[in-house]
Amino acid sequence: VMFPVMVLIAVTAAVFGAWPGVLYAAAGALASAFTTYMVGRWLGPRGLRQFFGPRLNLITRSFARKGIPTVTLVRLVPVAPFSIVNLAAGAICIPAVDYLLGTAIGLTPGLAVMSLLGDQAIDLIRKPSLTGITILVGLLALAIGVSVGLQIFISRRRDRAERRQPGRRLLRESVP
Repeated sequence: VMFPVMVLIAVTAAVFGAWPGVLYAAAGALASAFTTYMVGRWLGPRGLRQFFGPRLNLITRSFARKGIPTVTLVRLVPVAPFSIVNLAAGAICIPAVDYLLGTAIGLTPGLAVMSLLGDQAIDLIRKPSLTGITILVGLLALAIGVSVGLQIFISRRRDRAERRQPGRRLLRESVP
């Protein structure tokens, strides 16, 4: 089921508490990532392209290099829904160990923030307070700020790289 993973993480923490919740959410997210990665491996690039068409190009371009740092960056900067990234990574045959380690590292900040957010939301319902509201709003701002900041950072790096090698983007886009 394709459902926003960050919402599932927050709900898991809300139900089980911050620390057991973050462990359960991490295990669930990695199991889901690996399962859909294997489905992508089975489908292959051609099979996946039949489902998603040219929209798949953005994701596969994000995986230009196959390795732990690349997977980590793709996880830190949400380029597409969680499950679609998993399918694409499997289809383009990123090594499974690199994929799982990069996914674990890249999900860690989101897991931590969303687990605290879910736990704080439940605490706020149980014991409403101005401090609780402030913490909840702060966690939301942190999650949004980190996501937007990383997207801007990656976008600027990509633009600088394309200015240094102007033909590189066209070459990548023309490859089927």
